[in-house]
Amino acid sequence: MYLSLDWKEFALFLRIDRKHSQKPGAVQANKSRFNAIKHWFSDKEWNQRNFRTFLAKLEDEGRGQETLNKYVTFGKYIDEYLGLEETKGFKTTVPRLPKIEEVLTPKEIDQLARLDYPYQRYPELMNTRQKALFMLLGLSGCRISEALDLKWKNFHTVPMKSLTFEYTKNKDDRDVWLDDELWDLIHQIPKTSEYVFVSARNNKRLDSADINRDLKRRAKKLGIKKRVYCHIFRHSLATLLGEMGIPDSDIAKLMGWKDQRMLMRYKNSNLEYFASIMKLHPLLQSKLSYQERGERLVREARKLFNPDTHKISTSMREGKIILEVEALLGGENAS
Repeated sequence: MYLSLDWKEFALFLRIDRKHSQKPGAVQANKSRFNAIKHWFSDKEWNQRNFRTFLAKLEDEGRGQETLNKYVTFGKYIDEYLGLEETKGFKTTVPRLPKIEEVLTPKEIDQLARLDYPYQRYPELMNTRQKALFMLLGLSGCRISEALDLKWKNFHTVPMKSLTFEYTKNKDDRDVWLDDELWDLIHQIPKTSEYVFVSARNNKRLDSADINRDLKRRAKKLGIKKRVYCHIFRHSLATLLGEMGIPDSDIAKLMGWKDQRMLMRYKNSNLEYFASIMKLHPLLQSKLSYQERGERLVREARKLFNPDTHKISTSMREGKIILEVEALLGGENAS
């Protein structure tokens, strides 16, 4: 049979029967897949053979396994809606996630956020908005869709300043604490819509593609050579928290992951890393030299004191280690 689907009716099926999110980004993604399938099958019958050819076409175009999975699932939704079984037997495959190799440093995140970019229109408004958005991405590790879906009603002052990301990717709400500076940055944005991050031109919800383009412009102006994109803020926070020694369970909660195995993308897996961990075993600690112990102390101190505002030094000899932390002139907590 040929597909004779109406988007409005099918969208209602996704909403009521499949309980799909009605956030703008999620609805737009579903509509995009719907249109791609309907276009391909405009002159072809909806059957197993043609669906297999459709998936092969996507694969030839370089689409990843995650994208193929979404189209397989979408095909099954169409079958369910039409009462057919043409996609029966097609399976999704767990993609092998690549290791995260490149992230932004805290200094680079701060530079990207605080840069006053010379926008041709509404420069003050747009720089205020972008500064708040990029600091939110950097400090909360939220997905760009979660940030752009934020509404003013999602902010709370009791029991503390915080916000709620509603119905996230894992279908749960996630509460995020905000420090005073970030709270103030966000609330400097004019409230011209129910959404927080909107276009300066028409007050409509921003699109992630526009944010990615702006990030690339900012990175180029700052001389940052890394591949900068919205999701790199999330990768950067997860990496930083791991390096700070935050427990995996806490990182998973902060990032909104149900499965701690996601952290394996961020863990170093070479022998040198495993050796450094195993040397902390009580049966092996006695073999650590005082030089190694001192270096570990410095690394721990750098988690608590910013090297840009504090001088951290050690004096080491066998049997004695002296660790000194001195606030630099004008630095944090300097007297």
